Amino acid sequence: AAAAAATGATVAAHAAPAARSASTRGRRRVELTPGQGGLGVALDGGASTVHRAVIIKQVLRGSAAAECGRIFPGDRVLAVNGCDLTRAERAEALELLRTVKTEPGPVVLDLDDPLGPSDPLPAPLAPASTESAAAPTSPPPPP
Repeated sequence: AAAAAATGATVAAHAAPAARSASTRGRRRVELTPGQGGLGVALDGGASTVHRAVIIKQVLRGSAAAECGRIFPGDRVLAVNGCDLTRAERAEALELLRTVKTEPGPVVLDLDDPLGPSDPLPAPLAPASTESAAAPTSPPPPP
């Protein structure tokens, strides 16, 4: 860490869970404006991993994510700009972040606390459309 500090390299910011206030616990929506280096988060996990969700692995010191003070390592990423990630893999989430950070306007992250080993998975977020994706049904038989 001393060598990294001496060279000015970016070091991960770590926050103990006890440092969280009521506004940084539970489900929350965070708006970030990406800086030159992006949002300043590293992702891990995915639906098929032991984490059972895409999680924030690291928050980089001095980044947009660190400056907002509401994003912590271990937080689950539920959605990005309204795109549901509750059943996504890490690669899908990374691709989505790469896309949205180049678009104008803030990036909106829906986050939640880490899952415990016996916690149920959250319900997926409500879809943007109410149209059913079910297969079409055949018309009723003639009378």
